[in-house]
Amino acid sequence: MCAPLFENEHLFRSAGGIPQSNTSNFTSILNLLSATFSSFCEIQTLDMTRESVRKRISTLEEHWQSCGLNGHSSLQALSDLKAHIRWEAMSPDQFYKFYRYVFHICKESKKKHIKLPTALAAWQLLLPGRFRLLDRWCDFIVHKGKSLLVINEDQWWQVVDFSRTIHEDLSNFDPSGAWTVLIDEFVEFVRTQHSATAM
Repeated sequence: MCAPLFENEHLFRSAGGIPQSNTSNFTSILNLLSATFSSFCEIQTLDMTRESVRKRISTLEEHWQSCGLNGHSSLQALSDLKAHIRWEAMSPDQFYKFYRYVFHICKESKKKHIKLPTALAAWQLLLPGRFRLLDRWCDFIVHKGKSLLVINEDQWWQVVDFSRTIHEDLSNFDPSGAWTVLIDEFVEFVRTQHSATAM
């Protein structure tokens, strides 16, 4: 089971900067995010085949997308509600579940990936304090330019895996490991930059 995702209602109702006229919509979005995140976590614990899990998640995606939660709108909701969604205080395991959930709510309808600008903004929103190479990662992603337009699920997952397991100096990075090409290219990018500045 996932721990509570949001502050109690009386706390977010009293938060500054939220017009009274928007309180109902604010509460509705919070409730939708909280409920769908709990359902997403529950699916991960069920004793089912991978294909069955994917189907259950797909059904859940259809639900939140029908409520207008997908793509950039989801990211905007997370950004607007940052003060009331406690991802900075989550345990590593809880945050990992939340991070995976964010990928799914940030997908456009019927897509298996998220657009690069959405992914980049999501990393900048979610990973400060958790990924010591975040600034370099973002620089690398921007440097890729038009050669990288979307982020798939494996690439998304591996960013947080990399942030949790690889030292800041990359000393324990194993190029023969099961990393995506994008991660391999990032390591080469960082090492090239380091060599250039050391000259």
